[in-house]
Amino acid sequence: VVLALALLFFSNEPVTPPPRPVEPAEWDVEDSNTTFGELQLLSKADVDEAPPGEALAKLTDRQLLGIIISDKTSENDLLNALEEARLRRIPKLVQACWYPMQNPSHIVRVKTVKLLGALKEARAVPLLLDALGDHDPMVRSATADALAELGSLKSAGYIARRIEREEVLGVRESLIAAVEKIQGYPFNRKSLKK
Repeated sequence: VVLALALLFFSNEPVTPPPRPVEPAEWDVEDSNTTFGELQLLSKADVDEAPPGEALAKLTDRQLLGIIISDKTSENDLLNALEEARLRRIPKLVQACWYPMQNPSHIVRVKTVKLLGALKEARAVPLLLDALGDHDPMVRSATADALAELGSLKSAGYIARRIEREEVLGVRESLIAAVEKIQGYPFNRKSLKK
């Protein structure tokens, strides 16, 4: 992870997320060593299939996780499942959030980064730092806000380096605000290249 982050700091190349893993139904139960950085991702053994048409409120935590990590879940169902999981604060939610972060819908990715910020769990920092490289400026801006909520001093340096490369003014302002909130003092805007 450190090497990957170092390469991101010093390269001008856009960040490309890792390929989406195989759908949980196709995993071998023994394949439980899938990780993202230091974050252990969920395996088939961690989730259950939800009965079709069942209300989210009636699902078990494991069934709700199954909906969140499936790439077959509709956008609306996924957004609702994320909200239900946030309200319940279910275990392993941070690990499950890697999957909706790979969703093609920027709405899902924005909702996911906001959820990660609201959970205030330090384990979410690697996922959020990766999301700063998202191609959608709304996702990058929401990610800066989520990182500010988490307040990780270690992420402030990375965010500060991203400011220099950010081309969208609104996102740049969100990144600056995040650094200021995390560090507790104003960002030196004079240090930015024109």
